[in-house]
Amino acid sequence: MRALAITLALAACSSSSPASVTDAAIPLPDGADPSLAIRCDVVAQTCPAGKRCDFICENGVLVIDCIAPVANPAMAGDSCGGSDAGASTGSSCGTGTGCFGSTSKGPTCYRYCNAGSTCPAGTKCDTTTKFHAACTRTGGNLPVGLCR
Repeated sequence: MRALAITLALAACSSSSPASVTDAAIPLPDGADPSLAIRCDVVAQTCPAGKRCDFICENGVLVIDCIAPVANPAMAGDSCGGSDAGASTGSSCGTGTGCFGSTSKGPTCYRYCNAGSTCPAGTKCDTTTKFHAACTRTGGNLPVGLCR
């Protein structure tokens, strides 16, 4: 199997914390970095109304947390990048999707998934590729799959 290096677009990570930080007990997916703070589920979108769950950089460290939704979000399959709702994740993707790029394809919104997820027609859940986030202090492999 050929490994594909894909990076989450988190280049614009800020040093400030999100407005609402909770320490919910979300179990770590298999192979997840135990130092990764997981405060919500990006696939199930377990945030309160008016928030979305996504990867962010908090003081340069990768975390998964509830953040404000994107105004005029890009949809799965659309190109992405930029700043979103002041959360500085570098993703202009909508709820349940993330901005990923590779050497063969520019930054694109992909739907998050896990082994039990259903992906849109013509795609399948890729849980074998290691997706990497680029935060200034720590990044690491993301504990998620993408519908590709």
